Amino acid sequence: MNISKDENETIIYVSIFTTLIISIPRLLILFAEPNPSIDFKWDFNIVEVIFQIFYQIFFCYLIGLIAIKKIKNKFSFNSNNVFIVCLLFLITFIFWYLGSNLQLLIFNSLYNKDLFLKAYFFRLFLSTVVILTTIKLLLH
Repeated sequence: MNISKDENETIIYVSIFTTLIISIPRLLILFAEPNPSIDFKWDFNIVEVIFQIFYQIFFCYLIGLIAIKKIKNKFSFNSNNVFIVCLLFLITFIFWYLGSNLQLLIFNSLYNKDLFLKAYFFRLFLSTVVILTTIKLLLH
């Protein structure tokens, strides 16, 4: 089933908006004044942040496309539709694994790997929930 141009544009705008909202804490820390009282080292550089933002926009767009196609194929979407939810979270897990390892390989600027992996998964999980909710609201 094809999606319309308006639906495609909506997915793009929602993906960009979701990514920017979720990325605000990293952007604020990146451009904030150094504070010696905080004992946390933040080693992001602007290229790494841009990589993360574009990766997350692509992820959100893909999740939006899959969600809209799957939801449009069903006459009524309810939260008990286990297949769609499992598919989206499987894709989230795959993107988390690929994205975090790709970023580690390219940039290799970690202070705390455990925190990095948890935050990366949280951002993608939260993006999935926001995109799925938005698509559900737009179609009903």
